[in-house]
Amino acid sequence: MSCWHIEMLVQQALTPEMLSLCRDIRRAVFIEEQNVPEHEELDGRDDESMHFLVELDGQAVATCRLRILGHKAKLERMAVRSEYRGRGIGRVLVGHVLERLNLLPEVVKVQLHAQMPTKGFYQNLGFRAVGEPFFEADIAHIKMVRTVP
Repeated sequence: MSCWHIEMLVQQALTPEMLSLCRDIRRAVFIEEQNVPEHEELDGRDDESMHFLVELDGQAVATCRLRILGHKAKLERMAVRSEYRGRGIGRVLVGHVLERLNLLPEVVKVQLHAQMPTKGFYQNLGFRAVGEPFFEADIAHIKMVRTVP
């Protein structure tokens, strides 16, 4: 019987190199895979956001950004490279972000705009849908919220 060791590292992207890796993942997922127009993906809000990067065995595979807006946080630009989906990486990344939010006592809720096929993923992480579906970048989304644990 063989044993596999996989190293997953989730951290805040603080260096220009790490931020570039985050942008590369977003470009691959949103612009190339989902055909989101570049001007919509690159919305000018990156400088006011915290960015998180997941590396799996040294490969940059997932990212998201977090914006703090008073008592709420917005989880945005959640992206996992297609060949790494279905491995629990997104769950680990969201869990890391929620843990980080515990360090910010002023933040009491987190919200996101989930693409409709990912609604169940976020529900399993404690988010609930609010309102009706809507379109962003010609992709159906639903607003979802949860309290910070």
